Amino acid sequence: MGLYAARKFTYTEFQLDSVLFSNDPKPFAKSVTFDFNHQRLFKLDGKRFVGVGLFSHRFVVSDKEGKILQSFFDYPHQNDLDEFSHRVLAMAYQGNLIFSSDRSKFAFATIDSPNLDICKITPQRIEKVKNFHLNPPDFRGQGGSTINVTMTTKNKVGFIDICADKSHIYVLYSGRNWERHKDKYLQGNTVLVFDWEGNPVKAYQLSNDISTFTIDSRGKMLYGFEDIKNPQILTFDLQ
Repeated sequence: MGLYAARKFTYTEFQLDSVLFSNDPKPFAKSVTFDFNHQRLFKLDGKRFVGVGLFSHRFVVSDKEGKILQSFFDYPHQNDLDEFSHRVLAMAYQGNLIFSSDRSKFAFATIDSPNLDICKITPQRIEKVKNFHLNPPDFRGQGGSTINVTMTTKNKVGFIDICADKSHIYVLYSGRNWERHKDKYLQGNTVLVFDWEGNPVKAYQLSNDISTFTIDSRGKMLYGFEDIKNPQILTFDLQ
C-alpha cells in the first residue's frame, strides 16, 4: 500500500501485512519526494504518478523520482474566473479522485461545485473522455504568499464523495448550501451513476442523507455513513 504524506510531500509504500501486524511497519521501498505544490498524489503504475495541487493546470504527471513530466487541462470555467490565479483556483476546485479497476481511466469529482472530469491514461498523456462542468463555485479568493479561499454561504456544494467499480462511477451529489441547510450542507441523498465513457446510467434517490459511501463488488449494495446526531452506517439495496 502507498501513503502520501502531504505535509512532507513524500510517497512511501509498505507491505500491507507489515501495517496490519507490526507496531513499527517498515517501508519496502525508498520514499519519493514530490514538488511541494502537490496537494494529493496517486500512483498510476510503476513509473508514473498523477497529482493535483497548486499547479497552472488541473492535473500533473510525475515520474518515480518525483519530477513533473507533463501537465494537463484548464480548471473548469477558468475563462469566467480569470481574476483569480491558478493557485486560488486549485484551492477552490479541490475534490476526490478514483481509478477504474484496470487503472486505464480516472474520474475527479469537485466537492464545492458540480464538476466531474473523466480521463483516460495513455503511455504518452492524459486524455479527456468526458467533462461535466456545470457551475463554478461561488467563492472569495486571495492569492499571494498566503492563499485564502472561502466559499460563500450561498455556494451550492457539488460531489461530496465518489467511488467506482469495473463498469461504473458513482458520485454522491449534495446541491446544498450553508445558508439554507446549515450543518447538513455536506450531506446528500442523490447518487448519480455514469459508465467509464461518461454516459449517464442511473440516478438513485436514497431514503437518508449520507456524507460518504462505498459500493459492494457486485454493484448491488451501497453502504453509506450518516454522521449527523446519531452516526451510523446505512445499507441501501440498489437492485
